[in-house]
Amino acid sequence: MPLLLGTFGVGMFLHNAQLNSSYVGWDVVADAGWVAADTANKVLCASPTGGLSTPLGQVSGARAEAVFNAIRPRLKLVTSDPDRDCDLAFNSEFVQPGSTMSVVLECLLPCSIPIAGPLMCPSGGLHVAARHSIQPGGCDRK
Repeated sequence: MPLLLGTFGVGMFLHNAQLNSSYVGWDVVADAGWVAADTANKVLCASPTGGLSTPLGQVSGARAEAVFNAIRPRLKLVTSDPDRDCDLAFNSEFVQPGSTMSVVLECLLPCSIPIAGPLMCPSGGLHVAARHSIQPGGCDRK
């Protein structure tokens, strides 16, 4: 009987550890989503200086890379390779003056706790997404 209770106790501990890891991952991705939205709001319509040779308002190239570079350190807290495990997307290729734009950050986080990870994440990882809307200003300037 004590062996059964000990096994149950270890199982509960591992499940709680995986739940905690999953919650921390979700929280970090949600925070990175806010940072990505804020950075996109500032970078997409910034003057083409500092190596941002991509045209004003275009959501690709150096401007998109600058947004992802702003969140990469945060994402490294929950995944070893943010470039492989996370995807940052915008709902448009170009900022339309006066319209809103969606910023979507999706990550596949590892479930690495023994025993509990495979049970709680049968697909091999935890899919977490953060979606935010922004209204970039200043892209209509000449």
